[in-house]
Formats: sequence, C-alpha cells, structure tokens
Amino acid sequence: MVAAQVTATLMSPKGRNTGLAGVGGPEARKGRARKEMAMKLINLTPHEVALRDSAESSPWLVIPSEGAARAAEFRDHFDNVDTDDGHAIRVNRLSLGEVTGLPDPIHGVGYIVSRVIAEALPLRHDLYIVDQTVRDAQGRIVGCAALAQVSIPR
Repeated sequence: MVAAQVTATLMSPKGRNTGLAGVGGPEARKGRARKEMAMKLINLTPHEVALRDSAESSPWLVIPSEGAARAAEFRDHFDNVDTDDGHAIRVNRLSLGEVTGLPDPIHGVGYIVSRVIAEALPLRHDLYIVDQTVRDAQGRIVGCAALAQVSIPR
C-alpha cells in the first residue's frame, strides 16, 4: 500500500483532532493548541489528490488513489414536480446505507474520502475531505489548497 507520509499540525482545541493546520496558513492556527505528529494519509477517492497553492503552481504533494470508499444508496420515489410543458420531474428520497472500502481507524493514519462518506460517518476523526479546490482557467479542478473534516451538526 503506497501512502503519503506527511508531518501535519493537528489543531486540537478541545483535545481531539479537528483538522490539518499548516495547509491553510498561519491564520488558521491562531489561538489553537497544536501538537505535531507524523500522519500517513491514504487516499480512498477514485482520483489523485494534488495539494497546491494555485492553478499556476506545481502541486507540493500528490496523493495517489488507493481505492474508493463507497456508501450504498437507497432511493424511494415519493413525488413529482410538474413542469409548465406537461412533463413530470421525478423526485426521490435518498438515504445512505453501509459504507464499504474503508478500513477501521488506525492510530496515525488519516483517510481522504468523499464528502458523502465523511458526512455518513461524522464520528470518525480520521476522515478528511478535499477543501478549497483550485481550478484552472477553464474551471476544471486541478487540486486543492487544504483538507477539511466534517463536523457533527450542532
């Protein structure tokens, strides 16, 4: 298994890992308790993750895909939206089921996953999503400037 070994500053304002600092600049770290720890990042999205400062800059870290964590989806048709020209747009209720392709938590390992997976498992503090996407002149995503963690709704 190939993984990116990076040293990340984990912001721990309440005694738990809440995200990667250092990627978002010094302002992201103000007023936070910090601890340094080496973390292995494993990318479980279907594409490589390129961390970069801008579309014109070269990526400073590229994390290749090592598989894809997925969540089962269940759809129930429950309504239609009628259009002026007589068509009906089907409206489904979507719910998520079992997550597959995601290992159990391992100390010192973080998993980059889709936002759907992270939102389905908000109590997993080892899950990261891409954040602050970087786009080229044509609007295509070419990387991200940061990683984020999904928080539990308040």
